[in-house]
Amino acid sequence: MIASRWNGRGFTSLLVLAMFAVMTVTGFVLFIVPEGRVAYWVNWQMLGLSKSEWGAIHIISSFAFALAGLVHLFFNWRILLNYLWN
Repeated sequence: MIASRWNGRGFTSLLVLAMFAVMTVTGFVLFIVPEGRVAYWVNWQMLGLSKSEWGAIHIISSFAFALAGLVHLFFNWRILLNYLWN
Protein backbone atom coordinates (compact mmCIF):
# COMPACT_ATOMS: atom_id res chain seq x y z
CA MET A 1 0.00 0.00 0.00
CA ILE A 2 1.37 3.41 -0.95
CA ALA A 3 1.23 6.12 1.71
CA SER A 4 -1.26 8.84 0.89
CA ARG A 5 0.68 11.69 2.49
CA TRP A 6 4.22 12.95 2.33
CA ASN A 7 6.50 11.85 5.17
CA GLY A 8 8.91 14.69 6.00
CA ARG A 9 10.82 12.67 8.58
CA GLY A 10 11.56 9.85 6.17
CA PHE A 11 12.50 12.21 3.36
CA THR A 12 14.86 14.15 5.62
CA SER A 13 16.54 10.96 6.83
CA LEU A 14 17.06 9.78 3.25
CA LEU A 15 18.37 13.22 2.26
CA VAL A 16 20.91 13.15 5.10
CA LEU A 17 22.02 9.69 3.99
CA ALA A 18 22.24 10.70 0.31
CA MET A 19 24.23 13.86 1.03
CA PHE A 20 26.59 11.88 3.27
CA ALA A 21 27.16 9.42 0.42
CA VAL A 22 27.81 12.25 -2.07
CA MET A 23 30.21 13.94 0.36
CA THR A 24 32.06 10.66 0.88
CA VAL A 25 32.52 10.02 -2.84
CA THR A 26 33.50 13.59 -3.68
CA GLY A 27 35.85 13.74 -0.68
CA PHE A 28 37.59 10.58 -1.86
CA VAL A 29 37.90 11.96 -5.40
CA LEU A 30 39.34 15.22 -4.09
CA PHE A 31 41.78 13.23 -1.96
CA ILE A 32 43.19 11.40 -5.00
CA VAL A 33 43.31 14.48 -7.29
CA PRO A 34 46.84 15.61 -8.23
CA GLU A 35 48.24 18.23 -5.88
CA GLY A 36 47.99 21.98 -6.37
CA ARG A 37 47.93 23.36 -9.88
CA VAL A 38 49.09 20.10 -11.46
CA ALA A 39 45.46 19.05 -11.90
CA TYR A 40 44.82 22.21 -13.90
CA TRP A 41 48.04 21.95 -15.94
CA VAL A 42 47.30 18.40 -17.09
CA ASN A 43 43.56 19.11 -17.49
CA TRP A 44 42.71 16.37 -14.97
CA GLN A 45 39.18 15.01 -15.11
CA MET A 46 37.30 12.10 -13.61
CA LEU A 47 33.90 11.06 -14.97
CA GLY A 48 33.94 14.23 -17.08
CA LEU A 49 34.32 16.60 -14.13
CA SER A 50 37.33 18.78 -13.33
CA LYS A 51 38.90 19.32 -9.92
CA SER A 52 36.99 22.57 -9.35
CA GLU A 53 33.69 20.94 -10.35
CA TRP A 54 34.26 18.08 -7.92
CA GLY A 55 35.05 20.69 -5.25
CA ALA A 56 31.84 22.59 -6.02
CA ILE A 57 29.76 19.41 -5.71
CA HIS A 58 31.50 18.63 -2.42
CA ILE A 59 30.80 22.07 -0.98
CA ILE A 60 27.15 22.15 -2.11
CA SER A 61 26.51 18.66 -0.76
CA SER A 62 28.18 19.66 2.53
CA PHE A 63 25.83 22.63 2.93
CA ALA A 64 22.85 20.45 1.99
CA PHE A 65 24.00 17.82 4.51
CA ALA A 66 24.26 20.43 7.27
CA LEU A 67 20.85 21.89 6.47
CA ALA A 68 19.22 18.45 6.23
CA GLY A 69 20.92 17.50 9.50
CA LEU A 70 19.37 20.50 11.24
CA VAL A 71 15.94 19.66 9.84
CA HIS A 72 16.48 16.04 10.93
CA LEU A 73 17.26 17.27 14.46
CA PHE A 74 14.12 19.41 14.40
CA PHE A 75 11.95 16.42 13.49
CA ASN A 76 13.63 14.14 16.04
CA TRP A 77 14.27 16.55 18.90
CA ARG A 78 12.10 14.70 21.43
CA ILE A 79 13.67 11.36 20.56
CA LEU A 80 17.16 12.84 20.98
CA LEU A 81 16.27 14.32 24.37
CA ASN A 82 14.78 10.98 25.43
CA TYR A 83 18.05 9.24 24.52
CA LEU A 84 20.04 11.80 26.49
CA TRP A 85 17.84 11.62 29.61
CA ASN A 86 17.73 7.81 29.68
